[in-house]
Amino acid sequence: MEYSFIKSLATPFDLRMVLRALTSVRIGVLSRNLGNYALHEHDVWSQNKRGKIFPTLLYLELTTYCSRNCRGCYIPQEERDDNTMMTRETAHNAIKNGASLGVKFYNFLGGEPVAENTVPLMEEIVGSYPSLTFITCTNGDYIAARSDQLDGLALRNNFSVALSIDGFEGTNDRLRGRNSFRNVVSSAAYLRSRRALFGAVVTLRKLNFEEAISPDFTHFLIRNGFIYVSYAFSDELRGNLQDVAIERIEKHRDPIFKYTSLRGHMGERTQNRIARTISIGKDGSVFDVRKERRMIGTLEQDLEGVSSNRSWLRKFVQEV
Repeated sequence: MEYSFIKSLATPFDLRMVLRALTSVRIGVLSRNLGNYALHEHDVWSQNKRGKIFPTLLYLELTTYCSRNCRGCYIPQEERDDNTMMTRETAHNAIKNGASLGVKFYNFLGGEPVAENTVPLMEEIVGSYPSLTFITCTNGDYIAARSDQLDGLALRNNFSVALSIDGFEGTNDRLRGRNSFRNVVSSAAYLRSRRALFGAVVTLRKLNFEEAISPDFTHFLIRNGFIYVSYAFSDELRGNLQDVAIERIEKHRDPIFKYTSLRGHMGERTQNRIARTISIGKDGSVFDVRKERRMIGTLEQDLEGVSSNRSWLRKFVQEV
């Protein structure tokens, strides 16, 4: 590995963050996830040097069903009412496809991916591929209500939970619905008791802009055991507001790992370092951009061929 890569990999970490993780998260979890993160970052770095782009992270849309109606949700209401889910055959096929390309990270998404009918599939998948890392982005409702059913996942070393939270209680519940904040805090307490690796997904928009990037909110996340925070940007925030948000987020040197959907981990100045994501729909459809749901293939095709699609490549290499 070249010095430039090692320096870049170390950029988002500081001693306080490392010490906090070591004292609050199981060593096996840290070892598996950090090892795969280093491999992921090296894949992105080497792809940029070679000029050949392949997926480094797969989104698995287990279901589109969700009982909430969060502001800004891009999944149509009729799909949020549909409780069908990805079959185990499709899920295994997607992971084997990704693994053949060297993909180490897989993100379970919804709708709401953590529910009574999806947890058994997640347990099977996570247990079947112990060398891979699985993340789920969840509103925390099921975890808060049924934490006694989650140990089969929370105690796995290759599993991490990202809780959706967009500010303090008043702001968050205005965006995500009544009791959403309370359920996230309850879920965090459970995950902390299991010494699990968990973080926050914060979607920035005009309503929560100042609050969600404030030091007070970051300190709240740290006090509640969140190890990382990933910032997404709604369509409301464009151009200068995105730059302002990233500058403010970078300015505060807090002991929490920070990642943005626009540039990757803190310290990066180009979009060429973000994860190369491919989205797999619950029916096996392949999307280049999950939000717009632009289909570019199916799992019956080779993902290496799908990833040569020009609209997908433009997300990562602007010259294409």
